[in-house]
Amino acid sequence: MKETNVLYLKSKIMALPGSLELENDFLILHAHKQTVNLGGFLGAFLKKKVEEKNHGFKWPVNEIKTITKGKHGFQNNVLELTNIHNETYRILVKNFDNWNTAILSRKS
Repeated sequence: MKETNVLYLKSKIMALPGSLELENDFLILHAHKQTVNLGGFLGAFLKKKVEEKNHGFKWPVNEIKTITKGKHGFQNNVLELTNIHNETYRILVKNFDNWNTAILSRKS
């Protein structure tokens, strides 16, 4: 299993912190919004509600159609993944080549 902390680039101006995991048959992205810490019971409740939604995915590795190297500002280690349902995710990783190789080796 391979795992690292990443940024999910949801849009040009929104990036969500998360983690990317590569298991035997699945690629899993966990990404959650972060909120401003508010005090008290209401703040804790609102924080939990906002952060409980996972904006990631769990894809079978064999359903990944394309893997390309993208760019985001000055960063060029963006893993752009598209599955067979034409869903695309852009994920900023530390080393594109390592992830590309690892995913392709699991697809074989």
